[in-house]
Amino acid sequence: MTRDERGPTTPDPAPVTPLSPRRRGARRLLIKLAVAAMGALAPLLVLEAAVRTFAVDPGMFAWTYPGTCIDHSALLGEEFRPLCFGRLADTDFSTNSLGLRGSEVADDGAHRILAIGDSCTWGWGVSQDASYPAVLERLLGQFENTRHYTVINAGVPGYTTYQGLEYFRERGVLLHPKLVIIAFGFNDATLDGEVRERIARERRMLPLLRLDAVVARHSTLYRWMRYQTYRPPVRDPTPRVSVEEYERNLSALVQLVQEAHARAVLVSFVHGNSAYGEAEAAVANRFGIPLVLYHGPHLDIVHPTAAGYQILAGALMMRLIEEEYL
Repeated sequence: MTRDERGPTTPDPAPVTPLSPRRRGARRLLIKLAVAAMGALAPLLVLEAAVRTFAVDPGMFAWTYPGTCIDHSALLGEEFRPLCFGRLADTDFSTNSLGLRGSEVADDGAHRILAIGDSCTWGWGVSQDASYPAVLERLLGQFENTRHYTVINAGVPGYTTYQGLEYFRERGVLLHPKLVIIAFGFNDATLDGEVRERIARERRMLPLLRLDAVVARHSTLYRWMRYQTYRPPVRDPTPRVSVEEYERNLSALVQLVQEAHARAVLVSFVHGNSAYGEAEAAVANRFGIPLVLYHGPHLDIVHPTAAGYQILAGALMMRLIEEEYL
């Protein structure tokens, strides 16, 4: 019988090359490491499930932890994540694509008013529609004028004039506002170390800080452990921004606004006998710009109530009309 009559032949199997001793050793090591990792990970997964099942309160001591929509920022220290729904000061809120509280900023030819400041501008403890920028926009919508106005709420809790100046220089000016309302003071005077140095220090640690925030968002156990081991930093008696630097920052901010062919208005929540209030009044006099003082009810020693924001928005509206800014 010929080869063709026997049918197709099965090729001989390829020879198996044995692993070298070095590769066999590396393979065994990888297996051992994988087993060890699984052994270490299993108890953590059990603990994670337990703290979630029994609803253990993990505690909160960092702005950037879950629910706040706040991330670390190389430029500003902290900033809100864009397009995020969160809860802060027992209040639900959302951010637009710019990371600002409120709806999207439309490119519809409206005259833009940019409100920059801290939690008093953001609207601490009140609903999104009750912040003074939101109330002012509604009042302007009722004003007998052919112009359409959009008031952009660029307030961020914890911000100082240093962050306000950096924000406007890098981002706010790109919104091309016709009017900029500036309101800072309480955080500048807070005694817990210079904000410029703190941001520079955190910028060097940014990868670690962001990793901490990411893990904290996904692990209740990690947050609980961080809370249990947290020790507040040693109190620094230095203000975040000195009175002198506060005045320089405000002056530089007003100058940038005017160079952008916009008008500036100052709002003071720290007037009275405060050295910061006096510095703000000095800047207003130097540049010949309006200064609106807040006189109204407070939720605490710092933040206006919803009714107080109505009062402030009305006072701003009247002052803008008097100054022929509208």
